[in-house]
Amino acid sequence: MNYLPPFPRKALLPSLGVALALLAAPGQAQQPDSFAQAFRDGKVDAVFRLRYENVDEDIPTLSDTGEGLTLRTVLGFTTGSFHSLSVRLAAQDVRAISDNYNDGTGRVGAKTWRPTIADPSATSLLEGYVSYDGLSNTTVKFGRQLIEHRAAPMHRFVGPVVWRQNWQAFDAVTLQNKSLKDLTLSYSYVWQVHRVLTDKAIGALSEWDSNTHLFNAAYQGLPIGKLEGYYYQLHFANAAASSTATWGLRLSGERSANPNVKLVYSLEYARQTDSGSNPNNGSESYLLGELGFVWTATNATSGLLRSVGAKVGYEQLDGNGTMAFVTPLATLHAFQGWADKFLTTPRDGVKDLQLAADANLAGNKVAVVWHSFESANANYDYGSEIDAQISRTFNQNWSGGLKIARYNADGNATNVARNGLALSRDTNKFWAWVEFKY
Repeated sequence: MNYLPPFPRKALLPSLGVALALLAAPGQAQQPDSFAQAFRDGKVDAVFRLRYENVDEDIPTLSDTGEGLTLRTVLGFTTGSFHSLSVRLAAQDVRAISDNYNDGTGRVGAKTWRPTIADPSATSLLEGYVSYDGLSNTTVKFGRQLIEHRAAPMHRFVGPVVWRQNWQAFDAVTLQNKSLKDLTLSYSYVWQVHRVLTDKAIGALSEWDSNTHLFNAAYQGLPIGKLEGYYYQLHFANAAASSTATWGLRLSGERSANPNVKLVYSLEYARQTDSGSNPNNGSESYLLGELGFVWTATNATSGLLRSVGAKVGYEQLDGNGTMAFVTPLATLHAFQGWADKFLTTPRDGVKDLQLAADANLAGNKVAVVWHSFESANANYDYGSEIDAQISRTFNQNWSGGLKIARYNADGNATNVARNGLALSRDTNKFWAWVEFKY
């Protein structure tokens, strides 16, 4: 398969410098202060997230639990517009206040006798791009950026991995067009993926040299909901097994049953083949179906019970015993259980039957999800999982929450033989966090 030549990795910061110089160059004699005004019109933003995580895995090679207290800090600045150009810069820092865990990087000194908490201490450029919106209904971004095609955190194929403390970023050029009513067209060419384990990780755990094309089209003009089509061609020079080509369609929507109740539903199908230098040959399918309801009180801003929702869902990622359907750029924590047992799809695939319920109790958001996991190939059970969370937004700046995940493994002989201890031993996780946004 033919690919465009990868973008030079070290070209990003010089390119941003050139863009800043172009911004500074006087464009109109009657507006000598426009560039300075663009900075005066700029906005500063900041995020601080302090999180405690505890991981207990029933694996003999792990002699202790994993326990970490980490602080995520993001400081950003976005200029105002000057000749339709603006610049966004954001720095990200993650510090382990307590680091009794394996940070997952594979580097010397990693505490491999403890469970993994994938939040290594690191400082990085999270965003650094130039944006241009001078074309009709079109925006172009060039540089390091966050890419997402669906609302957070439900990034099934592409996203910044918003659950981890180090977010995933992309060196890319992105074009988005909204010329046609209700239609959003997006395209990104990605030449570098900055993954959550940062450049401190070893080998394929680290950043990926990429030659990736992401196409997405979303149409919201249908009476039954939003229709989304996509084609993602992933090619990674140093992670060949994750190089795939995927196309898919998704329909999602809601229908009002009465003023207080609405039905929600979604249906999705995708097909994936190997791509580039992937050593595995084959093609696998993805299937998702969800059906549920949401009840909202007439006065949803006061009282004890303000809303209630429930949903049944089924998600299947196929596998043939060698190659499985994978989504390596996804925010994977949002799918197939919060214990993160299926971050890499097992070679026999996975079927996930789930029941979910949530409610707003006096401003506290409560959610409970139950999963039953089976293989899509060879007909055996992985286990089940129960997840629960309570969170609250206190005001426009402060929020916090508590969260647990309990994976109950099925120790059947087939599961042990084909997956080792990874999926055949119990795992318990607990989180507590507080976040400030400005």
